[in-house]
Amino acid sequence: MLIQALFLFLIVVGIGAFVWNEMTAPPETPEQEAARINRQAGIDQAKRQKDSERRQLCLVAKACDKYSEARLACATAGNFKTCVRIKMGEDSFYSEMCSGYDVGAPAVPRPPQTPDAVECFLLTFGR
Repeated sequence: MLIQALFLFLIVVGIGAFVWNEMTAPPETPEQEAARINRQAGIDQAKRQKDSERRQLCLVAKACDKYSEARLACATAGNFKTCVRIKMGEDSFYSEMCSGYDVGAPAVPRPPQTPDAVECFLLTFGR
């Protein structure tokens, strides 16, 4: 019982010390505030850039999945490129990149940094 009371006392003292420290901290100078804002702006810009790159990888992965399906469906078509272009729609732009620039070849493996399906969903719809 004594140990529990001592432990509770130490927690209360610790919380009090934290609150006291936060209340008595000196205010930021204008230079410190400007530096903090610049740091945060740099961090935000880097995060937006990374999200944009990952979103682009998701678009390419989706297009390459579409290419794989279209490639199989168009295997017996008279004009393979036209068939793939029709089946893929606006994603047909990626067909050569997905095939490794070899017409009709299987889709090349995705880069290792390609996000998984859940992360792609969150990147696309969680803006």
